[in-house]
Amino acid sequence: MGVIIKYQIILLFILLSSFSWAQYLNPNDYPLITEPTLSYKTNDHNSEGFLITIDSTIYHFFRQDPGQNGNHVGNGGRIMMRTSLDNGDNWSIPIVLFESPYDDRNVHGGVTENGRIIVTFRKFDAFAGVHIDYCFMYSDDKAQTWQGPFTIASEGTSSGTNQIFGNNNIGYYNTIYSAKYCELRHSWDGSNWDSIVYVWDYRLSNQYKISEASFTYLGNGVIIGLFRNDSGFFGENYFQVESYDYGLSWTEPALTNIADGFFCPSPWIFYEPIFNHVWIIATDRRGNFSQYYEHNQDAIWLYKLYPDEIVGNPHEYIPFLVFERPNPSFYRFYGYPASTKTPDGNYLVLFTESQYKIKAEWAYIYQFKILYHFNPINYFSENNRYSSALKVFPNPTSQNLFIPIVRTNEYQISIYNELGQLVFQTIIPKEFGSNYFNVNIESLNSGIYKCIVQSPKETNVATFVKN
Repeated sequence: MGVIIKYQIILLFILLSSFSWAQYLNPNDYPLITEPTLSYKTNDHNSEGFLITIDSTIYHFFRQDPGQNGNHVGNGGRIMMRTSLDNGDNWSIPIVLFESPYDDRNVHGGVTENGRIIVTFRKFDAFAGVHIDYCFMYSDDKAQTWQGPFTIASEGTSSGTNQIFGNNNIGYYNTIYSAKYCELRHSWDGSNWDSIVYVWDYRLSNQYKISEASFTYLGNGVIIGLFRNDSGFFGENYFQVESYDYGLSWTEPALTNIADGFFCPSPWIFYEPIFNHVWIIATDRRGNFSQYYEHNQDAIWLYKLYPDEIVGNPHEYIPFLVFERPNPSFYRFYGYPASTKTPDGNYLVLFTESQYKIKAEWAYIYQFKILYHFNPINYFSENNRYSSALKVFPNPTSQNLFIPIVRTNEYQISIYNELGQLVFQTIIPKEFGSNYFNVNIESLNSGIYKCIVQSPKETNVATFVKN
């Protein structure tokens, strides 16, 4: 744990400053969350999809309805693929992976431990409003060639916000849903999905209005899942279900308090095994309750909890971070997040924004990262073009660290530990009154630290040792 100094004057200087310090949405927390940035925007409707990582490559599969007439639903819908070789910082030009005469939509899937990529999707006749087929295809050579598409006979219609999950020991799971109905399917290698493990069917009873589903495996036979709730009532967004025997039996659907009860489409849940974290990402559409709220306040909700905190306890979710949609408007927030672990050990998250066009919907993709393994030395070192060397003293030190500054400048001072965790940050206003800033570091653990001093014109970096 580190020391954080807060001055009331800091907020004022942040708001009035002519330059921005912001790089992260939660600079004093861990892991760091980067600000959302535009990932893909064209004159097409680019929407929901999924991400996987194989070796050093990230693959992004998504639906595109091309051209100015592209829309949320339309028989131009097709499956696109793009890749990134640098942890999602840059992307290839998307290519058309598959298209039929119908709307190829609800693009989801996953990857096996052996590298088999599985893409699931729905063929829908948008003109007639008729479901055609639920399909999947797979590739064993890193998306160079594909087998399929194959049709799966199912009473469900699509894999809404679903990621295929599992491993070689227990096999792989997939969900196929329709309104008030969901099947849990199993496959040993992803090439055959005929095995139905469990069925949720409330079509006759109308007891639970479940739809889009997202599930993840926590180990030791435990699976946890979230269903979108289409009841339409404030306070009823997701249902949580749990299995303790590899999906053979399940708890009764229970309402959660995720997103403070706002309606949310497309839940997203995944498990980070190294840190034992369950992540839930929700995107709300609070404007659905238009008598009280508006869509320009729609938000992204991040939850990071240990399995023991949420298994059997769906009503006590505490947000890790909440931030506003990046392009606020009175039109609904699209949402549909998806994530993958990147080659550098962090997580890339994509979601879809939207805005209203005349008789159509414009959809485009944003991204942000969950940084478990961020180290500022990768970005700021004493010898690169972004920064210059800084001398702090004493070094090594056990109690006080003196940092030279120019009293007529405004500065942000940040200290990171060896894991890249921010342990100290403050802003020094102009006319500070001294040529040195003193930081008491007694409470820091022994180790090597990076001190970064930023002004509007330059960045200075020093490495120091805490005894």
